[in-house]
Amino acid sequence: MRFFSKILAFLLLFVFVSCSNVENVNHEAEEIHDEVVNEFLPDYIISEKSVIDEFTEKVRQNADANSIVFMQITDTHVGGLSMSLALGTQHIDMACYLSTACNCSFLIHTGDAIHGYEEGAESAEDSWSALISKVGDYSIPFLFAEGNYVHDMGYKGELTRKKVQDYVCGLIKDVKADAVYNENDINSYYYFDDNTIGCRFFILDSQDYGDSRLKYGFSDQQVSFIAKALDDAYEKELPVVFFAHMPPVAELFAEGYDYGMKSNGKKMVDAIGDFSSKGGNVLAYIYGHDHWDNYYYDNQNRIPYICMINDFPSTYAINKPSLWGNPIRYPRSKKGIIQYAMDAYVINSNTKGIKVFRFGAGVNRYINVEPLIVKAGDTATLTTELEGVVQWHSDDERIALCNGGVIEGVAYGTALVTAQDEKGNFEFFNVTCL
Repeated sequence: MRFFSKILAFLLLFVFVSCSNVENVNHEAEEIHDEVVNEFLPDYIISEKSVIDEFTEKVRQNADANSIVFMQITDTHVGGLSMSLALGTQHIDMACYLSTACNCSFLIHTGDAIHGYEEGAESAEDSWSALISKVGDYSIPFLFAEGNYVHDMGYKGELTRKKVQDYVCGLIKDVKADAVYNENDINSYYYFDDNTIGCRFFILDSQDYGDSRLKYGFSDQQVSFIAKALDDAYEKELPVVFFAHMPPVAELFAEGYDYGMKSNGKKMVDAIGDFSSKGGNVLAYIYGHDHWDNYYYDNQNRIPYICMINDFPSTYAINKPSLWGNPIRYPRSKKGIIQYAMDAYVINSNTKGIKVFRFGAGVNRYINVEPLIVKAGDTATLTTELEGVVQWHSDDERIALCNGGVIEGVAYGTALVTAQDEKGNFEFFNVTCL
């Protein structure tokens, strides 16, 4: 009898412990449950959950009622030798999840979403279908600027440019019913207004020129369409932001990456410059293609250019501007956080400031669009968002000198003043000396 009592006690204890373990597992599952997507998170998101939480919290803390928040990803090259379909859809999944978690208004892909161009790569059709399927799992508006790989593949017969544009247009019209398109049947460039901060967003097609491969630029029709929309934005006092795969001038390309962008690029810059010269506010021209981080301010036309590195993991992530003149190289890997490169933008309508928070390889970047005005011989003090020990640098000491955050005007002209903290984060200031 005593023996059976012990067996019964053991069984009861086993059942109790088992139920407790099940309860604990259920509680753990609830903790990692995604309230927005309404399904359990993928393993790769679970493994990075603490970093994701820290990232999303920082983005939310820097946004207020005067801000718009959106996510950028570029040059994923899904289906290429460096970005398999499985890894590529994982990256798209992460971008969509982060956009949702950060309360973004939209997610913009600035081109070369798929690869399909080299020997051994997945077919363009399969790559595009996988990407669209993953985006469809989320409610975040997904916008797309056409890249050169889609353009070039059209001439290989793998996936025609028109077919991709039909895909993209159908997707965009579903999520951006208020977007305004051009009057032809291609619909590869368009704009829409966001009422949160009162801003007009343009998505350009930098492959809309000519019928030959590796000849990129803007058609006369696109330039005319954009110029007319800019006149309307000026009348409505709307600041503007541009998205494209490529910059409008060859001088901004990585060395050797001209690719014929001289084609009507100057006409596009002139159209944007005319808007600025009347007093219009260009917050940013955001692009990809070059596979490095870069910032350049065109003082003549008052256009801030922001370039972002490729998302697909390569040997290094490159940040072109640095206090020492040479590009900074960040290691990349197909494992862990540094495989990603995704940016959350917070644009404030009051300060015209842009905060760019990097998830993955690279650093954060803060951009002060409004230039600091200082007279020759006078000084002015800049205040930085960066913390800890900060180094300062002027790219032209003939115009402006830096002594910490104190700027001294030297002679008439413009200079880019850069601050950098110990973690490598940047803040940029446009300085004009009178």
